[in-house]
Amino acid sequence: MEKPETVYNGTSLRVERYPVGKGRKREHFERVISPDSVMIIPVLKDGRLLIERQFRHSIGKYLYELPAGRMEAGEDPWQTAHRELEEETGYKAMKMKFLLSSYPSPGHDTEVMRVYLATGLARGKTHKDQNEIISTRAMTAGELLHLIKNGRIPDMKTIAGILLYLSLYGNASRIH
Repeated sequence: MEKPETVYNGTSLRVERYPVGKGRKREHFERVISPDSVMIIPVLKDGRLLIERQFRHSIGKYLYELPAGRMEAGEDPWQTAHRELEEETGYKAMKMKFLLSSYPSPGHDTEVMRVYLATGLARGKTHKDQNEIISTRAMTAGELLHLIKNGRIPDMKTIAGILLYLSLYGNASRIH
């Protein structure tokens, strides 16, 4: 790959353009260089999952989502998972288990998202970012599947996280 040209450098991402292809069929391709992130599947003692209702400025809507966030420079993913869970939900996890890594949008973005299962939850204090509008709610697997089937959870990472959780731990008593 030839050296990319930076076409935008923002506070949380960079956009690069570089040529691809050979001869007369060369085109330019853009990619987003963004920080890696984490998503947390927080499970309460009764087996319900803690879900956020968050306003997303980019689309101007509230969405139901699993807690997630970007890694800060030099931060370990495990630390990020603990930090984001507490910042957004006010809960601390006694156990944080790594489940998998994935590329949320590999067609144009370099981000790697790590997914963690959080159990042994205890209430703490939220520390939301200034621009975050978030409330939390505990939901059963049945409620979450109903929301997914009815298009009320359109966030793909959350859909994947819930389905991953159900495929691994369909019976919540297996994780405690």
